[in-house]
Amino acid sequence: MTTSRLVTPLGRRAVLDPTLALSPHGLTLAQRLGGLLELWVVRELWHILDNTYFYLHQPEQVFADALRCSPQQLIRALQQWERVRLETDLVGLKLHWIGDGVSESLLPEGTPPQLIAQTEALACALDQPQLLPALRDALALAAALGTAFILTHCHQDQPPAVCLALQRCGMTCQRLGVDDPLVVIERDQLQQLLVQAGLAKLLWSGLELAVLHLVVPDVSLPPTELTFLESFTPPNPWQSAQGFWYPLAVAP
Repeated sequence: MTTSRLVTPLGRRAVLDPTLALSPHGLTLAQRLGGLLELWVVRELWHILDNTYFYLHQPEQVFADALRCSPQQLIRALQQWERVRLETDLVGLKLHWIGDGVSESLLPEGTPPQLIAQTEALACALDQPQLLPALRDALALAAALGTAFILTHCHQDQPPAVCLALQRCGMTCQRLGVDDPLVVIERDQLQQLLVQAGLAKLLWSGLELAVLHLVVPDVSLPPTELTFLESFTPPNPWQSAQGFWYPLAVAP
């Protein structure tokens, strides 16, 4: 698929948590933020939408215990995404993703050629039964992109589902205080971005957004080293990974 050019005011890149993407306000977030930062969605989102008929009848099968909305709200979100995908040009959403191959991906201009292989290797290394494929893909993509954070959501100030998934995989996910000096700077910039996107009203209505940063020390290993030879035990890039999260904008 043709690559696209995107210049973001803050040089920001983010991966949209798939559980947030399929929440009541997920499509609105994608439509409003796609032009203001380099916003990525995961391949599993398109796989879910490829099976909309099944999930419309069994919405509880989408994210299981990671679901942050009611089945009825999820059904509406699925219908909205499906309508947009069928009636509009996806390029117009200004989203980026890694598909099942280069021709099925939409990558920003200048994307390193090894990104797809590296993301695949990171996803394979994180493939665990207790981790939903959609969350696995989000974590792998954010790690491969390096500077990207995961835009996610929490409930009543509790850790996001993606953080709980990390912890189930044996990794730490620490909450940062909103008074942390670096959090203050980044949070202010991102809040301004939300205001610029016209999303303040969603926050006032109760949408609890959060930011998750990943530290994966071995992510710089080239794909050939990540896969290695079958006769040897490949290094696990997630072995010493850590997560750090904070609430981005919580309604009073």
